[in-house]
Amino acid sequence: MYEEIGELEPALEYFHRSLEAYEQIGDAGGGALILTALARVHNARGEHDQALKILAQAMRTSELAENREQEAIILMHMGAAHGGLGQFAQALELLHDSLQRATEMDKRDLIKDVHLQLYEVLAALGREGEALHHVRIHDAMKDTLFARRFGQQLEEMQTRYETERLRRGALAQDE
Repeated sequence: MYEEIGELEPALEYFHRSLEAYEQIGDAGGGALILTALARVHNARGEHDQALKILAQAMRTSELAENREQEAIILMHMGAAHGGLGQFAQALELLHDSLQRATEMDKRDLIKDVHLQLYEVLAALGREGEALHHVRIHDAMKDTLFARRFGQQLEEMQTRYETERLRRGALAQDE
């Protein structure tokens, strides 16, 4: 939550406390998630070298847990960190690897996010045509995913409404 509203210092404190808790209970998978979140905060603060060190640790943990989705997420964040350092060739390589893995697993939210990162790196390189291609894919996927989630929420709400209406009708008949 802190990270989403730009409160990076409290976010770092929260993630460090969370990481300690995961380490105490021996949850490597949860630890990798927290390490990735820590790295995101360091990236947001412009501390890309620190983010890469943390992401390398998260990758080792994810590989041991054989968590392929988390590995793809980490690759995306590694790409973002390298992009922040101006290491664009390495950033593109990592982002394309992440995109391939996310596509193989059909992880649409991740695919969408990788396209946004590709846009940012390609725009920084001055490759506007390619950057525009990726931002258009990102935007289309974002709209599609939002519409799908919103549609599901609407269906659930409609079902609850109809169920309650029927229940009230049945109660009224019983009286």
